[in-house]
Amino acid sequence: MTQVNRSQILSIFKKLHRVRQRAFKNDDFGLSVCRDRINDGFRKNINITDEAEVFKLYKTAEEVEMVMRTQLVQMEEVAGNTFRMNIREETHKRPNIPYDHEASISWKARKPRRSNDRKAPKES
Repeated sequence: MTQVNRSQILSIFKKLHRVRQRAFKNDDFGLSVCRDRINDGFRKNINITDEAEVFKLYKTAEEVEMVMRTQLVQMEEVAGNTFRMNIREETHKRPNIPYDHEASISWKARKPRRSNDRKAPKES
């Protein structure tokens, strides 16, 4: 575990806000809600001085930034029940596996319960 200094904390704070601006582009409500959540999280923990706790919070902020950058996508309603997903270049995309309608799924049979495994009801 290494010590986290003030410049690293400010850096992750700025990174979170930059990712927020890309992730919620043209979405005023999403931008403001995300801004408030980031600011409240940092404001709530401003008085923590324990190095282990600060490091833990810093690592959590890094993970949140990575998830927002790579896994958060923006949905936009086009018409009625039709939506468009705005995927950014940095969004993690899993390989597309085509559906195979002839695939067989093997099911593992469960063992039947024996009658003595069941607990007897309590008497009043």
